[in-house]
Amino acid sequence: MNNSVKTIVAGTIIVVMTFLCYFISIDSGLISDDYKILVQGSNGFTDHQFFRPGTFWLNMALFGRCVSLYHLCNVILHAGNAILLWYIGAQWFKAKLPSYRPFLTAIFFVCWPTHVDSVVWISGAASVFSTFFFLCSLYCLFQFDKNGKSFYFLTAFACWFAALCTYESTWVGLWIIPMIFYWKRNWPWKKILRLFFSLLLVFLSYLLLRNQFMGDWIGTYGELHQKVDVAHIIINLFRFTFRAMMPPYEGGIYFWLYVFWYFLFLLIFIFRLSFRIMAKPAMVYLCLFLCALFPVLNLGIASRNTEGERFLYLPGIFLIVYFVDVFSRMQISVQKWMLTLFIIISVFYLIQVQQKWRCSHQQILSFYHQMKQQKDYHVIEIINLPVLANGTYALRVGLQEGMRWHGIQQKVPVQVRSRKSFREWPKCQMNLHSDTLLVKFTGNELETGN
Repeated sequence: MNNSVKTIVAGTIIVVMTFLCYFISIDSGLISDDYKILVQGSNGFTDHQFFRPGTFWLNMALFGRCVSLYHLCNVILHAGNAILLWYIGAQWFKAKLPSYRPFLTAIFFVCWPTHVDSVVWISGAASVFSTFFFLCSLYCLFQFDKNGKSFYFLTAFACWFAALCTYESTWVGLWIIPMIFYWKRNWPWKKILRLFFSLLLVFLSYLLLRNQFMGDWIGTYGELHQKVDVAHIIINLFRFTFRAMMPPYEGGIYFWLYVFWYFLFLLIFIFRLSFRIMAKPAMVYLCLFLCALFPVLNLGIASRNTEGERFLYLPGIFLIVYFVDVFSRMQISVQKWMLTLFIIISVFYLIQVQQKWRCSHQQILSFYHQMKQQKDYHVIEIINLPVLANGTYALRVGLQEGMRWHGIQQKVPVQVRSRKSFREWPKCQMNLHSDTLLVKFTGNELETGN
């Protein structure tokens, strides 16, 4: 079998593996923030000052109200990111396609447990979109390094500009991209500075465009970055590093299966490999990971559950690459059974999470359907609105946008008396008292919401 056929077969395996992991998500529907994103974000930005026309506006322009296409697009882009990472991994490891370590990198990327939030949740799609354009930018720069054509150099900046317009956090490319080409391609300082100032010019152009549309330079997240809390940053660093490799504790048996797998990996690492050999690459990968993670370390993100996963989609790449660098140094026989075990655990875990998301969507759909059947009310009063249920988001935001999406009375005031998190989806009771529709959720509470 020649290299061309092997490359096609390997690429097909990556795509098939992606759809095997995420085929259920295509029917996951809308939950929570999705309604707000799609209703408010059709012009490219929301009231939270998120300027993301490459995600919000482009999605609405292409797919309208066909929700399944949003999910299908996420899965396809996730597969595209894996293919791009496969190619970039070949440049990274200085190998030719199809080679083992780049292929292994793509497979681990597809199955990585903390990517599920970004791929399944429409609101988390910004991470998938921005990473796609970010990797396209790296691809073009590697092509430029290979043949010196200016077309690739200019296209790389166009791709990075597109990444900025899909997710603000990709501004870290301003220093990550030069670092990659300094460490991995040994570019001279003159060339690195040329690259940096070109990226800086693109970034300033993005800020000008943002200010033109939003009348604002930094947005909500930028305001949070101005309040630097060193202790909070250090704590979040450890939390996110751990979360970048593991599903949340709420994952149940799968959490412990991953713990068992990493324990075996650590034992083999200690007895089979030399720490001295891996020390220098570890510093490089860790530095890239920290630089990519920097924008979210000072945000009020709940790293203990799935809230933080969508922020780890791009930074997690550098941990995966280092992980593969270590993994590929083990004996082939050990690699085979360890890889097989990891894929089996990951596929079942990802399917279970997607089933929870789909169940959550069905319950939300039922809630809106019940509300639509009610007549002759002028006020809606909700008790124990579920912000979290069965391990997934429910109606933490986007309640009124969901009413608009489903054609329920839009001008009716909604009063939320309390918010709760539930272990399972709660029962919903609706009663009409005079001109007030009273909605009450009851169930096994997980914790008291704000």
